[in-house]
Amino acid sequence: MDTLLKALPALLEAFGPAGAVALLALGIFVYFYRRDVLRKVQGLREAHERRDKREERMIQALEANATNSEKVAGAINLLGEIVRRSER
Repeated sequence: MDTLLKALPALLEAFGPAGAVALLALGIFVYFYRRDVLRKVQGLREAHERRDKREERMIQALEANATNSEKVAGAINLLGEIVRRSER
């Protein structure tokens, strides 16, 4: 802020009062616009990270479900063998 106030007389001399005010307004607009854009980019990055974590948890759940399904299928096959043997 101090630098901006120190530059004000030079801006007034170079561009006149209206030009100096316009230039300062443009600088302030660019600063806040850039800050807003960076905030949105950060929000998108965080949203992607949350999505990646959800996908990873979903993959882990599917893998656990597949493992349990294989165990159940093995148990069903074993029970089927026991029933076939007992029928003989």
